[in-house]
Amino acid sequence: MSRVFTTALAIAVLTLSIGCVSKLRSGGGRSSSDRAHQCPPVEWPLLPVQADQGLVRLYVEVELEGRPALLLLDTGADSSLSDSLQGLRQGNGRLKVAGCALGLPYHANDVLDRPYHGRDIMGLLGFNMFEHEAALIDVDAKKMIFFGAGAPELAGPDWVRIPLEVARHRAVIEAKIGGAEVRLMLDTGSPTAVLIDPNVDLRSGQAYTGADVFSNALRGVLSTQTLELGARAPRQIAVFRARSWPALTQLPPGMNVAGVLGLSSLQSKKFVLDFPNSQLWLERE
Repeated sequence: MSRVFTTALAIAVLTLSIGCVSKLRSGGGRSSSDRAHQCPPVEWPLLPVQADQGLVRLYVEVELEGRPALLLLDTGADSSLSDSLQGLRQGNGRLKVAGCALGLPYHANDVLDRPYHGRDIMGLLGFNMFEHEAALIDVDAKKMIFFGAGAPELAGPDWVRIPLEVARHRAVIEAKIGGAEVRLMLDTGSPTAVLIDPNVDLRSGQAYTGADVFSNALRGVLSTQTLELGARAPRQIAVFRARSWPALTQLPPGMNVAGVLGLSSLQSKKFVLDFPNSQLWLERE
């Protein structure tokens, strides 16, 4: 992917998407969904939302309170639902997906019910849904499969294992961006990699000032940097440098992260989130 294309893609993604994340994050009280859904390995339908050749968002198609809706796949937050359906401020919402039923807590999120293709984006499928079960995400096949506490055997030439540090209800990954060693929170709700640590020395980029679709001000620097992730071959990704980021505002002290690694930065159409075993599997491409 060329530097020009990658940076242009990041601008489009940031302009259209970042505001959604900034208001979606809510207080993540632990809930009855913490122990996952306890459903058998079934396929959950995914709706990939793409911009050009870059993966931007993944949504799970569900039935919520008897109506079709979408949940954003977002490991940088805890699972929650918009309270706009019934004006609820507490309790759990009734959710059905792929024959499974579970409850997720309501929180006061003012933009979760934005319509998309005739359906509402009503919540987040967050970290606590993956804390005790490994899940295969297959973007091209538009499906997600939970495997319980053990991931399928993926060792071999077609897969790369990336170690994770899973603690305090978040997954942290060690990487190099632009040659600098950084600790990043794995955040599938973020469209791209974001760095907030001003001490990380990167090559100069393009100043960006604008607003997202919710009129939230965005100011930072966009650049194309080299990402080194475990044993995977280095690759070019778009990096957005900002003073702060919504996914990081509620992290416990001592996490020592420099930013987030977003979904598009993985550059993989098939991957496994195996938080119980502190690892991420990426399909080689």
